[in-house]
Amino acid sequence: MVDTDSCCIRRVDGYVSVPVDVVPTPVSSPQNERLCKYSGTRCANVRSLKRNGELHNLCEFHRERANANQSRFDARQRQQRQLGLSSSEAADLPEPIPVSVNSPDPPLDEWEADLLLETMQDS
Repeated sequence: MVDTDSCCIRRVDGYVSVPVDVVPTPVSSPQNERLCKYSGTRCANVRSLKRNGELHNLCEFHRERANANQSRFDARQRQQRQLGLSSSEAADLPEPIPVSVNSPDPPLDEWEADLLLETMQDS
């Protein structure tokens, strides 16, 4: 049997008492505490153990993936630091377009040639 309590709801003509089911909050079972706490999807794997015997938050599979992602991020950050770019500058710059050293300059369109001549004559 479920315990019921009542709650008052305000209506135009006054307050009405409405029964409300009182459900006790479920106590997390020890089994649920041992499951992986990966936030993307529910994972049924058991959390891995730390060297000191405590539980990590993730199972071994999700820990390996998180560590791989973190090492890729760290390598990218190191590379940007070596180039002397801050993270905001690097995010604004597009990837360079590779061009061979001995490729000829592309021919100018007629309007580009006219514009170039005009700017050279104006200066």
